[in-house]
Formats: sequence, C-alpha cells, structure tokens
Amino acid sequence: MSQFFLWIVLLFSTENQALEVHEQLADSVQEYRAKKLGDQLLCPRCGGQALNESAVEEAILLRMIIREQIVKGCSDQQIVDWFVDRYGERILVKPPLSMTTCILWFLPWLLLGGCLGKIFYRNNKKAL
Repeated sequence: MSQFFLWIVLLFSTENQALEVHEQLADSVQEYRAKKLGDQLLCPRCGGQALNESAVEEAILLRMIIREQIVKGCSDQQIVDWFVDRYGERILVKPPLSMTTCILWFLPWLLLGGCLGKIFYRNNKKAL
C-alpha cells in the first residue's frame, strides 16, 4: 500500500519532472536562476509545456544552453533575449502585452457584445 501511495505522489509531483541530475549546476544560486528561467520559457516542440517540464531532447539541450550562459555570466534578461531572438515571443510563457495580443484577447468579447446588442435592439424594435 505504501508503494502505491509513493507512486501516486511521484506521478502527480510537478517539481521539475524532466530535469536530469547531470543538468544541475553546483552553485545553488545559479541553479535557482536556471530553474526560474526554464519556467519562464516554453519548449519549442512541446506546445505549451514549460522548458523544465519537457523531456524532449531539444528541451534538454536548451536547458543546458541556459546553464552555460549563466556560467558565462549572462544576466537573466540577456538569456531571455537570446531565446526570443531565435524563437520569437512564442517561446515566452508570459509574452509582453502588445496591440496584437490585445486584439486577440478582446476582439471576441467585442464581437459577442455587438451580436448581443444587435439581438437586443431587434427584439426591442419589434416590441415598439
């Protein structure tokens, strides 16, 4: 019974499931930065999965690149910019707010409001 419980806990544990031991840096501060950056970036192949959670070979290589750049002394923003330059803003978990993203978020609501307003206007026009 205790083994079953252990398997359930391991199955639903989300703390860096795909992070391999050989990927970790010796310095705990640098490793914390690497994990934080890996949570901010998406795997380009997995579609919506954070880089730290992905077990795809490409994600492993990208996590290693993050760690190499940290060891070289790059700042977090420089590393994020490096990834955005190569993959575009779609690699960011939280892309910056731009006119395009505003349109994508609010246009459906505006269309729904317009359709409901038109239906309301037609119904009230018939009542008069």
